[in-house]
Amino acid sequence: MEIFVDFGLFELIGVLGLAMVSRALYARRSMGLLVLILSVLAPLILIFMAPEGPIRWLAVLTLGLGLMNAVVVLGALMSVGGVPVLLERFRLSNRERDLKKMRGQTP
Repeated sequence: MEIFVDFGLFELIGVLGLAMVSRALYARRSMGLLVLILSVLAPLILIFMAPEGPIRWLAVLTLGLGLMNAVVVLGALMSVGGVPVLLERFRLSNRERDLKKMRGQTP
């Protein structure tokens, strides 16, 4: 058996792909709200469908994590303006954007 050494290249490509998909999903408020509702609704359904025991507690744990995710995402989606960007240096500040609008330039 030969071991294929890739030093985590495929995992890195997978994470970057997942980041691109999530950025595209959360760029629209409607898609972000849909994902938000599903991340809370799916564990809630699992709580009622799961039999007693560790599976139900796992469903309760995922509901807690989904609610935490909902709070963060809902706060970002309901903020004024677009969806927040982590790298602030690539965005124009509101003041710079207003100055460019007053001058007739496109931001």
